[in-house]
Amino acid sequence: ARSVASCLVASVYMASISPRLTLLAFGIAPLLGLLAAAVGTRVRALAQEQQRQASAATSVAAEALSAARCIKAFGGEAAVGAKYAAEAEAYYTLSMREMALHKLWNGGNLLLGGVATLGVVREAGRQVLSGALSAGSVSSFAVYGVATGYAASDAANGWAR
Repeated sequence: ARSVASCLVASVYMASISPRLTLLAFGIAPLLGLLAAAVGTRVRALAQEQQRQASAATSVAAEALSAARCIKAFGGEAAVGAKYAAEAEAYYTLSMREMALHKLWNGGNLLLGGVATLGVVREAGRQVLSGALSAGSVSSFAVYGVATGYAASDAANGWAR
């Protein structure tokens, strides 16, 4: 809630400095919202799969430990070891998929933020050259933009989880 409030307050200051720059800066917000919803849904599904897989691996280990004498007596160590290795490998694969999804999310955030920043810098330069904005106003806009970006990113990351 604090991130959302910080984002809103800084956005109001940005809009008071330059509504056009503010619209440019927030042009990526709908795309980030859609991306956060899609990634969040997939991450939750992967987390549930991971939980089930960890449970399966733990179950194999617990059964093997409780029946260690029987397994050893019948020469089943290799079979139980292979079964546990398969469960652990499946868990590892799910973990790697979740990590890749997080990296894609973070990379997408950086890319979209960079594109928006370039657009804002270009427009701010144009406005300074035309006399519509002063360099100090652009500096203030940048400070509030950074504050908004951090707050929005924090809120979006919380939503994606």
